[in-house]
Amino acid sequence: MCKAGNLSEESNQLAEFQAVMLEHLSKHKTFAALQEAMRADPKLDAYREYVESFEPDMLMIAAELTKKWGVRK
Repeated sequence: MCKAGNLSEESNQLAEFQAVMLEHLSKHKTFAALQEAMRADPKLDAYREYVESFEPDMLMIAAELTKKWGVRK
């Protein structure tokens, strides 16, 4: 069973991952630039295997949608 502290830490780590992904998706225009930036970002280390599994088309569609509809509160 998860302890509340661990769950809170995991939630914070996930929130940071999502914020970093939004930043990268909204900033880079090509798959190569996006992939390079994500690979170089130490904030994504905890999710490295997941990030490396992203398909180019999926990543570029996510970037396009983020640029058009993404809003951070």
